[in-house]
Amino acid sequence: MKYLKGFLTFVNEQDMGMGTGDPNAAGAAAPKPDKYKFIFIEDGEVGDEKFPDGTSSKKYSSYEISKDDLDKWLTSNIISTKGLELSDAVIDVKKKAISKYISGEKDILPPDTKVLIDKFRKQVVGDQIGEKLNDIDVTFYDPKTYGCEEVDITFVIIPKK
Repeated sequence: MKYLKGFLTFVNEQDMGMGTGDPNAAGAAAPKPDKYKFIFIEDGEVGDEKFPDGTSSKKYSSYEISKDDLDKWLTSNIISTKGLELSDAVIDVKKKAISKYISGEKDILPPDTKVLIDKFRKQVVGDQIGEKLNDIDVTFYDPKTYGCEEVDITFVIIPKK
């Protein structure tokens, strides 16, 4: 009988640290961020400052937008108009694609959606939505390969004009 434990002890052992169990056990996964950081880069762009190893760099303004503000922007800007009739299903697909693109979950957009990304850029840069953050130095290894020291930043590619 001395090795029998109470039922609550058994439940705490099974709990895996999610509730009142072991405080040193791993907890639940972190929630998805509700703000997205991003930089706008023109397609095929390279840096202004050239280095001997063939790389180049350029400073870009970084921006941040909350998930709620992005959802509001998508709802008010991806709509059916007289010149462009869109079904509800197409509108929903475009909203999800752009939301995933800005959040960094998706890295390619259909060509017809890129016009909306440019509209988004103009409103962010014009301080209508989102928030401007610090400048970030981006290193270009070639026109299609680039990176920066920030881990949680999304590169939003703007089509060439």
